[in-house]
Amino acid sequence: MVEPVLNRIVAGQADVELHVVDVECDATMAERYGVRSLPTLVFVAASGREMVRLSGTMNGKQISQAIADARSALA
Repeated sequence: MVEPVLNRIVAGQADVELHVVDVECDATMAERYGVRSLPTLVFVAASGREMVRLSGTMNGKQISQAIADARSALA
């Protein structure tokens, strides 16, 4: 499961908020963000703009890189 890895990565980053959504219980969110496979991570700026998306099997290094990529896109 990816959630424990996410929690560990996000814990040390004050500028990152983690929101976990069970898309089986909240189909509206799945549709809003175009989630077609699980797991899917969508990195969204405060403005609501999607910055980075990861789908499928991923590890901590990939997640950390996605956070870095999202920060770069904001700069």
